[in-house]
Amino acid sequence: PGSRVAVNLTGISKDQVQRGEVVTVPGWLKPTTLVDCHFRYLADAPGPLKHNAQVDFFSGAAEAPAWVRLLDKEVLVPGDEAWVQIRLAAPVALVKGDRFILRQPSPSVTVGGGIVVNPFPGRRHQRFRPEIVAQLETLIHGTPEEILLQALERRQPSEVGDLLARSSLARQQARDALPVLVRDGQVLVLDAKFSIADP
Repeated sequence: PGSRVAVNLTGISKDQVQRGEVVTVPGWLKPTTLVDCHFRYLADAPGPLKHNAQVDFFSGAAEAPAWVRLLDKEVLVPGDEAWVQIRLAAPVALVKGDRFILRQPSPSVTVGGGIVVNPFPGRRHQRFRPEIVAQLETLIHGTPEEILLQALERRQPSEVGDLLARSSLARQQARDALPVLVRDGQVLVLDAKFSIADP
């Protein structure tokens, strides 16, 4: 934290680069506008956090207006934690495990922070659904094999590349977990030409 680095980018002007953008290899990182997170509301926050409250979202150097959907609580009282789905007004490049903070917009006060659990949930979750909370618990505490199996259970059958991308695991972690699930008989391969070494 606090370290600085210079990157020499050729063929691009400084006007084409905005605060909060991320340098990455092609095809790996995509921006998102809907994120599943575990959130801790500060004990000295100014008051309860209501469902769909407007906040400012910060992660890395990125900042975006956002709305907080409480998935397992009616309201969030200071000092409490919750599963939330954050809808961003502008796309932000995020990966599982990224840290973030939320600030109340006016007056600007930091109210809490948390960890990104799934940067690509694909849809808005219904509130107060135990199975959604169980899925999020697996994503934050589960083994790579449990996380990959859960991603397959949500949408099967599935192409290997799509499954690995939807798991929200690091690609190599997901590639290492798949052969274990195949060997244990928890995943059935439908393509006769598929090899465990392929994914």
